[in-house]
Order: sequence, then C-alpha cells, then structure tokens
Amino acid sequence: MSQIKSLYLVTGVSFILSACSNTLPTTNASSSANSVTIQAAKDLGYQCDLLGAMPDNPDNPKGIEGVSTSDIDTEEIIEVCSKAVKAYPKVDRYRFNLGRAYFYNDNGSKAYDLLAPLAKDDYVAAHISLGNLYEFGAEGIEHSYTLANKWYKRGADLGYAVAQFNYATSYYCGKGVDENDIEAIKWYHMAAKQGYVDAQYQLGEIYYHGHGVEVSYEQAFEWYLKAAKQGHVESQSQLGYMYREGEGVTQSYEQSLHWYQEGAKHEDDSAQFGLGYLYDEGLGVPQ
Repeated sequence: MSQIKSLYLVTGVSFILSACSNTLPTTNASSSANSVTIQAAKDLGYQCDLLGAMPDNPDNPKGIEGVSTSDIDTEEIIEVCSKAVKAYPKVDRYRFNLGRAYFYNDNGSKAYDLLAPLAKDDYVAAHISLGNLYEFGAEGIEHSYTLANKWYKRGADLGYAVAQFNYATSYYCGKGVDENDIEAIKWYHMAAKQGYVDAQYQLGEIYYHGHGVEVSYEQAFEWYLKAAKQGHVESQSQLGYMYREGEGVTQSYEQSLHWYQEGAKHEDDSAQFGLGYLYDEGLGVPQ
C-alpha cells in the first residue's frame, strides 16, 4: 500500500493524502516566534528555544510552542544554540535544538553526535529526531529504516505520542518492517488517545476507507471530529462532506456549511469546492 486516499467527491475534485511519503515530515506550531523578538531576548538559552524548539517536545518551557520545520532558519539556530550549549552545557534541550538544526542543515554527523547521547539517555524528543535522521538520511549518515524504527519504538514505549505515530506509520507503510495494519492501528490509537492530531486524522482515514478494518463511517466521523476540533484542516473538510452526505452522522447542511467554512478559512481546496457546491445548490444557504 503506497497511499491513503481520501476522496472528496465535489464537482469531480479529489484530495489525496500521502501517508507513506518519503519526504521529511513537517512539524507545526501555531507560532514560530511567539510575541517576543530575538533582539529583546537577552538570555542565550531563551533565544535558542525561541528559534529552534521542536513542537511537541515535552521539555519545552512554558510559552515556547516550537518552530515548524518549514520555518526554521538552521544557520541562525546553529549560531545561537552553539553559544547556548557552551554557556549551559548541562541543559539537554539546547543540545537537542542544535542537533535538530544540524539535521535539517543536512549535517548528519554533527546531528548524530548531539542527538545519539540524548536518545540513549531517553530524552524522548531525541528519539524522534534520531529516528528521522536514519529514516531520511543526511550527509554522513546512511539511511536505515531498521535503525529509525529502533528509536521510534523506544520513544513509543515511553509513551511519546509522536514516536507512537511514527512507529505506527512504519508498520502501515512497510518501512523496515512487514506491513501490518493491526500493529499500525494499535499504535495510532495510542497516539490519538493522547490527542495527537495527525494520529486522529489517520484513524479517520483508516476507518473511512477500511484499511485493515471494516469500513465504519461512524468511527471515522468520531476521529475526524476530534482532529477537526484541534484545527486539522483536512478533517474539517471531510466533516463537511460527511455531514452533507449523511455518512456516519445525521445529515445536516448547516453543519456541512460550518465545517467547509472552517476548512476554507485555511484555503483548503476541498473545503472551498465543497462550500461552492453548497451555495450553488442552495443547500443550507440561500440560493
């Protein structure tokens, strides 16, 4: 299985989610720099966190939400966090932020030197980054799904939701292990129950399309709803469709309109088409 396909049957347009992509995952945060400028921050450690913290790292201090991988400036992080590591050599988080920056700067050797000791000491965020380093490779580090899964599994066993999600995806996509939907679903459930939004959406997809389970629109709806309430755009669009068609829930054009509008706010194509369809047909709105 190479993809999970989610079809939004609106005027012939389909939305496809690639769950088994070979590209680096994007971690998201609601704010990449919060409300405090770097110039205003005097403490090197604070600057290191502000620039380079990973979203979902349980070690992040209060007020630091983390920086999405699509937004990080690796050169600046390396400069600032290198100074922070020298100033505060006992703070694991600064070494982690620096190692993560080296990874995204394609310097695998330096990333490994910083991340591997942390991972071995069960700094859980390092399990993810070290797993990513092996899964996607970087200069000086050979790609290895087997080693990636070793670290994802270690983080997953410690209850870290991101690691549980990554480990589940390895089973779902057959990365370094035989494809095993049952094992994948087990780990997706563990992550989803902790509120990890990508796992919630993934379970929605699994139950909607019947991957390794019987199709259940009702269970799919429940997981899409959990993800949508956390702002997951594709889930919001899917809820718009399910309410419109009455799949897994009592048909409601008003609720369909609501969720399509939520998705459309984020410029989601499927939500915009769905919203246009409702207005064109006069479903739940004045024609």
